[in-house]
Amino acid sequence: MINLGYDLYDVLSILENGYDCRKGKRAKGTFEKCIKKGRKIIKVVVVRVHAYDINDEIWLIKHVGGV
Repeated sequence: MINLGYDLYDVLSILENGYDCRKGKRAKGTFEKCIKKGRKIIKVVVVRVHAYDINDEIWLIKHVGGV
């Protein structure tokens, strides 16, 4: 994520405004969104997990990368 020059606000923007770019099946609770930037496609994959230390559901960023 840092190598691409993105921060958490960029990831949030991709998740809110991106399109569904799923290729194949993902595990339940896993979401994949993409956005086109120039000639590249930036993909963000997040998964919903349970954080036991705060006893709540959170979104874990699994992957941020260019395609």
